[in-house]
Amino acid sequence: MLIDITIEYDAWSKLDALESLIKTAALAAVYEREDEFKDHAELSVLLTCDESIRQLNLTYRGQDKPTNVLSFGGEIDAPSQDRAFLLGDIVLSFQTINTEAQQQRKNFDNHVSHLIVHGVLHLLGYDHQNDKTADDMELVEINILKGLGIENPYSQMH
Repeated sequence: MLIDITIEYDAWSKLDALESLIKTAALAAVYEREDEFKDHAELSVLLTCDESIRQLNLTYRGQDKPTNVLSFGGEIDAPSQDRAFLLGDIVLSFQTINTEAQQQRKNFDNHVSHLIVHGVLHLLGYDHQNDKTADDMELVEINILKGLGIENPYSQMH
């Protein structure tokens, strides 16, 4: 899988091993699926700030506020083993993630890994629109993160 990472906000560039962390989390989420397409998938990750993600959130979701992660789907319904295809785009906001990590007493890197997994799962068709789908998605996230050595991110939230 090809993962293209763009840093739009300087605070991201000060983090050690950021590229490895993102790629490890994204691959763990994609490899959760058994589909053959995963080897040909391309993922774009934009690392930005609250103002930029707020504008995207307003434009595409009608919500005039920053958020931690946004996912924009690509060609998941028609992947091909014969060519690369865009799985989608994930956008992360440094300030929101940093604030959440501090407020929830979470390791910043682990929180970023969780949000990458969460974003990729959205691109793979998971959602949390109701209690059932939210529970299903959380369980998959918890299992993927456990495989990465990261404890349940929801244990402090429920």
